[in-house]
Amino acid sequence: MEKEYFCRRLPEQPPKGLVSWAKRNLSGDLGGDYTVFKSERIRTAPDLQELMDNQIEGKSIWAVNCTCTACGESYYTQKVPGLNAFYISQGDDGVTYPTRMDAELEDYWDIEVEPNDQINCPMCGCNTTVIHARSLRGGRTKQIQVATLHAIDGYAVIVYWLVQNNIQEYGCCYDAEPRYAFVLGERGGITAFSHRWNGEFGKDVPAGSWRPLQKNYDRWDNRYHDWGSINDTKIRTLLYPNELPGLIGTTGEKTGLLAYWESGNTRPVKYLKLWKRWKPVENLVNSGFSDLVASAVNCGYYDSKVELGKALDTSKRKPYEILYMSKADFRTISQWKNKPSRWKFELWAKYRNIPGKLGAADFFREVDAFSGNGMRAAIDVMKEYGDCDLDKLRRYLEKQGYKPWEVQLLKDTRAMYRELSGRQELTEEERWPRRLQETHDRLTAQRRLQEDAAKAAEYQKGFDKVLETYGAIQWTDKDLAIILPKCNGDLVREGDVLRHCVGGYGGRHSKGQAIILFVRHYRRPERCYYTLNVDFSGSVPKEIQLHGYGNERHGDHKQYCHSIPKKVRQFVDRWEQEVLLPWWRDQQKIQNKERKTA
Repeated sequence: MEKEYFCRRLPEQPPKGLVSWAKRNLSGDLGGDYTVFKSERIRTAPDLQELMDNQIEGKSIWAVNCTCTACGESYYTQKVPGLNAFYISQGDDGVTYPTRMDAELEDYWDIEVEPNDQINCPMCGCNTTVIHARSLRGGRTKQIQVATLHAIDGYAVIVYWLVQNNIQEYGCCYDAEPRYAFVLGERGGITAFSHRWNGEFGKDVPAGSWRPLQKNYDRWDNRYHDWGSINDTKIRTLLYPNELPGLIGTTGEKTGLLAYWESGNTRPVKYLKLWKRWKPVENLVNSGFSDLVASAVNCGYYDSKVELGKALDTSKRKPYEILYMSKADFRTISQWKNKPSRWKFELWAKYRNIPGKLGAADFFREVDAFSGNGMRAAIDVMKEYGDCDLDKLRRYLEKQGYKPWEVQLLKDTRAMYRELSGRQELTEEERWPRRLQETHDRLTAQRRLQEDAAKAAEYQKGFDKVLETYGAIQWTDKDLAIILPKCNGDLVREGDVLRHCVGGYGGRHSKGQAIILFVRHYRRPERCYYTLNVDFSGSVPKEIQLHGYGNERHGDHKQYCHSIPKKVRQFVDRWEQEVLLPWWRDQQKIQNKERKTA
């Protein structure tokens, strides 16, 4: 492929309809329309008395001149005395009108409007954001990066555009500028091009023409300027869904790219790099499993094929063989509107070798009953103890008053029996205790009594190391907080107060494999509230358990159960997305750099 030739063939103008589509559908990113206002001195029309006194000009007053960027019309309305705001009138029908400066309108009431408020333009009725003209000196630009797909001279080409809304005092101007392009070669290689230069303060600026780049890494997550965003930059890229070209006869014909794109999945350049390494991914995407592939492609700091290899057989070519299932199950699941996610296929990959296993379709239905963490624990129980009947596990837990996803309690109880007895083989009563909760509590207390001073000292070294390694993931939103235990006594107290088994997790925590964290009220960090268990042994951290008092069970015999408060669940989810995963990715980057330099 001749790079200089492609520099002349790559598009300079956006596809027809791209800008209008963005203006119509991306008002949140591009800012939409505005009411721009500024204060001015004007003269009112003279009243009768002033005309009789031969005063042909009225009074000089402060008013506000408003301009709507949607329709371009301007109007005057009354200024709020002493404030950077103005009044607008609204009737019972919800229609807005400029407020008169010299008299009040009957049957209307005045609304005080400040910058960043939303109002309907009195002239055209469009919803607009109020903004002061002073903040638009020199203009402001809202942007969003959009990817488009092209077929050029037999090559599949992906182009990234910066769609812009240039906001001026008297209107908005929408356009699109080319930013990056990626050309798929005959042998699957990707050549990258740029239409930008690195400008002042690291901002990229238009270059005027295309130029080839030495490295072809994806620019999907490259930052770009956007007024009003955090630090005036943001990372967001969308796929343009319209006017997709036919890729027959191009380098993208046998890649599955078109099906992947039509499914609305992101990072198509990274998908093509996955396809180059593993060609059968095309068969999987064309069979309707593009979302499964996309979940691995979107793992920004991990190899996509490696991630898929945890759930799929990447040595096969036929879709049903890749998914470890029979043709009948494949036909059934292919017709499902909501196909199983990648983590369900990871569970299926672990479960498939268990004797007497269910078929894939039946298994995925069982996963919905057990939940993800519950099914992981159930699979561990089946592999470890040979109890391969999911239905028997469910019936036993229901008889004990538990839901299927609470199988972790049975797993912990059996593990404590093995630890305390020193035997691998358990009796029938030990495998299926008649009173599961009572047995669990008794074994927890017994194991706690066996801990001696030497083990406690050994634990403390591990606790100190965990606190040093994972201290950065402690976090609070000023309402709730997540903190790490400082010693094994903290875990023992947590288990005693909340009546669950975390008091016996000191060994696991001190080894840094399954970390225990406390969810506390920010103002009362000493009061036990909820306990979180996170597994750090895999490629990404995974939540194992989140429990409060009695594992959400109460009553004299723990016969009643309740759910985790929505507030706690949402707080932990926010912590995982905003603190835990970014921290983990940073750690992976550091480790990768250390390995390269070693």
